[in-house]
Parts: sequence; structure tokens; C-alpha cells
Amino acid sequence: KVLAQGSDKFHAAMDPQWKTLPFPNHSAEDSEIELSPNGLVFPTPLLKMPHELQLDSAPDYVYKDGDRTRVSLPIYFRADVFPLGPDTECILIATQNCRRWGRGGDGLTVYSSVNRTDFTFRSRVFGDFLQGVKRQGFETLRSFEWNEVSMLLSQHLAAYWINGTLVASCKLQPREVPAAELYLGLVSYRTAYRIRGFDVSRDPAVLQGVCTSQEMRKLGVFKE
Repeated sequence: KVLAQGSDKFHAAMDPQWKTLPFPNHSAEDSEIELSPNGLVFPTPLLKMPHELQLDSAPDYVYKDGDRTRVSLPIYFRADVFPLGPDTECILIATQNCRRWGRGGDGLTVYSSVNRTDFTFRSRVFGDFLQGVKRQGFETLRSFEWNEVSMLLSQHLAAYWINGTLVASCKLQPREVPAAELYLGLVSYRTAYRIRGFDVSRDPAVLQGVCTSQEMRKLGVFKE
């Protein structure tokens, strides 16, 4: 499949009921993180996604950087989140400077909540709404249950899902993605929540949403 990257064709290619989202081979015993209000965390990826488990060596797009992990784009990343209240917000972030909202943060964020559907993509953490957003769904999180949130990101295109349902896709403008190598994680605003199962992948079945076949061959994601 070769994906035309014009804005309208890109949005049309993003199926609201995407059938090929990869899922990590993790267990309920994996460690959990509780993120407090106004928190920011960068969990270490499990590297237990199906594509990564088939690699002959450690992925060359994931770099250990002290107590954080930096990842090269394009990438798909996901986490299980457990909302702890009726108004919990759970927010994925991709950032270069790892700063919070109000402290010069440059992160691109995507929004999920138990009781709200009015936000999607924002840049500078919570600072600016993006213009190239196409809304495909209005999925909410289930409180006091584990949910999945995930994001597909390149330097030019992005999409995200809540519990496997596509919420929105976006044609990104210059500087809306801080860099080609980013720290990935989760951020909170006023509510706490729990996190587990954080992972990343270059599975070609999902990268086809933001890459052409030629681009994926250059990335080496196809097994010869």
C-alpha cells in the first residue's frame, strides 16, 4: 500500500475502526505507575510488541538516555490507563525538552477523558490547538477500568485512538512536532490516573498510516 500524503487523502485513509493496531505481549503483573495531578512521566518501553519481538537485535530507533528513553520517528506508541475518577483526563505526550505546561513545554499531546470529548491534538503541551485536525470519533474512557490510548506519529502526520477507536488524525505543520527524536510518555492536568503496559512499535501494519511503502523499506521495517 502506498499512502498519498495530501491532507484529504490521509484523513480518508484513516479507518475509524482500524483493525491492525498492535498490542504488546505483557501481563497483568507488569508494574504500574500512578501519575499525580500536574505530573509528567516517561515510562521505559516494554519492547514486547509483536514486531519488536520478531527482531533479531535491539531496535535501532529506541535509545536509552539516562533514566529516559528517546525514540526516532515515525513511531506508534500506546499505554493502558486506569482513570481514578469520573472526570479523569489521560494525555499522551511526545516532547523534546520534557517540560510541563507553563514551563516552556514543547510537547505534542493527544487527549482522552472519562467525561469530555472537546479536545484532541494540542502543541506546546496544552498551549495551542492544531489546525489540520480531522475528527473521526468521540470515544471516552471508562472510569475505574483499564483503557488503551495510542498514537501514531511521524514528522508530518499523526493519529490517535482510544480503546481501538480512531478519535482524530492530523496533518502536522512545521514546529508542531518538536524534533525527529522525541521522548514519549504521559502527562496529567488536574486528575490522577494509573499507567501500565507502555510500549512503542514500528510495525509496518500500522506505520502504513503515515508512511509510504518506499519510506518503510528505507526504515528497514520489512523482513527480507
